[in-house]
Parts: sequence; C-alpha cells; structure tokens
Amino acid sequence: MILATAIVDTHALLQLVYVSLIAGIGICVVYAVAVIGVTRSSERRRAERRVASALYAALATIAAAGVTGDPGDLTRAHSVLTRALSQGREIIVVTRAEIEQLTEISQLILLLKRKRAQLAVSGTIYQIGRK
Repeated sequence: MILATAIVDTHALLQLVYVSLIAGIGICVVYAVAVIGVTRSSERRRAERRVASALYAALATIAAAGVTGDPGDLTRAHSVLTRALSQGREIIVVTRAEIEQLTEISQLILLLKRKRAQLAVSGTIYQIGRK
C-alpha cells in the first residue's frame, strides 16, 4: 500500500480532475455566451432593432475577450498558462485565427507539431520575440 501511494500522487490527480472540469465548463459557458451574443445580435439587426443588436454584439465581444486576456500583462488565461508552464506542464494553445485558416487535417497535424517543437525549444507557448 505504501508503494502505491508513492507512485500515484492522489492529491495532484484529484486537483487535475477538478481543475480540468472547472476549466472545461467555464470555457464552454463563455463560448456559449459569445455564440448567443453573435446569433442574437444578427437576429436583432435583421429585425432592425439596432440597440438590442449592439448590446448583444457587445456581450459577444466581452465574452470572447474574457477567454483570451492580455499576453503582455499576463491576465486571465495567459496568467494561468504561464503558471502551468512554470510548473513543467506542457501546453499547446491554438488560436481561433489559426483554426480558421485550416482546410485539411494534415494542416492541423503540422500546426500541432510546430507548436510542440516551439514549446520544446523555447519553453513557452508565446512566439519567440514577443514580450
């Protein structure tokens, strides 16, 4: 029993589970709010309800900004990513712009390989030369 305890760090394993669960749910909720904002903004615009359309567009913009944060100030997600990297975790971040440029699965595989190599070489998810 002592050997099993030494091999498996149950505290770290449980922490991984609950942090992943919270992050997964949080990201889904934020993106759902962004999708609702975009959809309803479009509907209101077609119905010529300009104020409601603008408010839903603002909701979508705020929701999208809440996920990304500011890489220069290490706010929101950038703070979490920097802390995780400093703890030796390997993280690959794919941006929306990168996803939108993909047309084939082979491009996704190449992108992930490139990002993994960047992480291995530089130790960071940020582009070399960025602050």
